[in-house]
Amino acid sequence: MKRSLPVLAILVCVGGAHASDLSAAPDIGASIGADTGWYGRIDAAHTLADDADRLGGFVGGTSLTGFLDNGTALMGGVGIGYKFTDIWRADVTARYGSDDVNGGADAAALCGAGCSLEALARRETVDLDFNLYADLGTIMGVTPYVGAGIGLGHVSYEAPAAGLCGTGGCVERLPVSGGDGWRTNWSLMAGAAYGITERVLVDLGYRYTYSDDGDLLTASLPDGSSLALKDDGSERHMVTLGLRLRFD
Repeated sequence: MKRSLPVLAILVCVGGAHASDLSAAPDIGASIGADTGWYGRIDAAHTLADDADRLGGFVGGTSLTGFLDNGTALMGGVGIGYKFTDIWRADVTARYGSDDVNGGADAAALCGAGCSLEALARRETVDLDFNLYADLGTIMGVTPYVGAGIGLGHVSYEAPAAGLCGTGGCVERLPVSGGDGWRTNWSLMAGAAYGITERVLVDLGYRYTYSDDGDLLTASLPDGSSLALKDDGSERHMVTLGLRLRFD
């Protein structure tokens, strides 16, 4: 019995040391998103330049086809959401942004071989979206997520300009008016959030948004006829950076 006491003491010490090591080990499983409740969000997005979108028009029984090049843009947004479970959350967001666009269409039917219609404008966009996310668990304080969204976008083309250009030069400053209207949006998202504090999270993500087609501009041509140009929708690839603030 006396011999077993030192052995027992050693086992207790070793066990205590192991317990101390375990308590000091980093907690890689604690979820920063485990609490349910309301949250707010604010973010900025950098919209990357996309491939050219198709544009088309119709005048005097003749159809025109061409391309619209999108520029880069900065967008800002705010939103409010609710986390239902450890996995599921949803929010409603509003975003505003603008970019410069320019386009061209083959206008040989209007002014001869080699003639084209050139146009440019400032595009302003307001998005109102409902988004659903799935948080995929937390490792070392980082929670990756995926999501999808649907909503409406108001697109308006400001300060448009257009001209017919060919071998004989361009007809500058055709009388034009920019198009505007609401369109359907749908989006896909992926990213990761990191908890700075219990209530503040940094959110870095990627967002793809497609918007339906709509009016680009209406131009009055030299022969007195008019031309209505439409874009064939837009695709935006956005890198987002923002904060999520827990209210509860």
